[in-house]
Amino acid sequence: MSPPPDAAAETRAVVTVTAIRSCGGWQVRRSAQVLRVRWQDGRVAGSVRSAGPGPCDDLTARLADAARRQLRQFDDGLTACDTPAARTVAVQSAQITAAARVLGWPAGDGWPTGRVAVGMLVRGESAVGPLLLGGAESGTQVSAAGQGTGWLAAGTGCAAALTAVARVIHDWRPADAGRSWQDLPLVLSPGVAAPVITGARMALASPGAAKLAGRRILHDLALLDIPDGYQPGQSSPPGETDDAGQPATVLHLVNRGVAAVPRRDPRTGLVAGRATWDHDAQRLTGPPHYRLSLHGAAGEAPQGAVRLRWCVEGIRRFHPDGTMRLLCIATHPVTGHCFRLRLTARPLSLLRTAAAVTDDTAVIYAGDTVATPSLVLPSATELGNGGIHVEEV
Repeated sequence: MSPPPDAAAETRAVVTVTAIRSCGGWQVRRSAQVLRVRWQDGRVAGSVRSAGPGPCDDLTARLADAARRQLRQFDDGLTACDTPAARTVAVQSAQITAAARVLGWPAGDGWPTGRVAVGMLVRGESAVGPLLLGGAESGTQVSAAGQGTGWLAAGTGCAAALTAVARVIHDWRPADAGRSWQDLPLVLSPGVAAPVITGARMALASPGAAKLAGRRILHDLALLDIPDGYQPGQSSPPGETDDAGQPATVLHLVNRGVAAVPRRDPRTGLVAGRATWDHDAQRLTGPPHYRLSLHGAAGEAPQGAVRLRWCVEGIRRFHPDGTMRLLCIATHPVTGHCFRLRLTARPLSLLRTAAAVTDDTAVIYAGDTVATPSLVLPSATELGNGGIHVEEV
């Protein structure tokens, strides 16, 4: 977001609502942090916590109410889909974070100018292991936060994701040995493709990735790093800058299969357009959360493919040697039964095997916010010949 009109100060408020599920309902607690961010010479130069009563009290109360409304929307979504299959995932907890950036306060009554972003993560237990599902909503004006039903995408998205995964898990059992799944093509649904794309983003940000610039590393795919405030159809948010004062534009990490290295700001050493102020460290850092988009020429998923639906949470997905390990819920195309597969690969190597993408793009909110279609891959046997391992567990 651009600096405030007077280039002096900006308010940033974050409210976190944590809810623990118990037999009596939700046990909810709230925390809030309000910062006064100081701009100087077109960039953030410092910040202090705002303490005591003031105009921010109404703002944090509005954010807390907005977060609780997302929680109620999630509950309503579960109630609407209350079936034996949907109850195969036991919800344990939810965390909703509502963050506002305020550029100006009105002289009289009324709400300040600025934007609100909301993220929601829900954790549940199932027969196949723990699950983490998320939803997000961004770009809402401060004055509209918590108002109406059209903006409640985080709660609605979490409820829809949870019930969809629960229906799959309801049919869990080991794969039918009557037809081997290892020789069937694989399809990574968006819920599995998203952490792979996050892993690719991390690999492309590593010091050794500079040598990939200008080289074809994938098939005809594009991977974009999208700034906050971006809306589809824009080349970039008009007039927006990062906290170092650099224009916040859409960055191509991969353009039609060719790797691109984003320009770095020589003053900070950070990627230009992505610098974020860290209040605790009192310095500029990279963003804590990325918005990514993967797309390519759409095709169709092959008939008789094993579909990897969602990831079961592990202690660590990404490892120091550059590999990632995903424990996934998969469905057999013949029996329809659900079983577990473990996928071990380097993210870029796995994306390189994608023969096509489908037209079922979904937005997955977890480590990053990732918009991705499903990815069509060769069979586990073919992947194994290239050093990518898929095995039933």
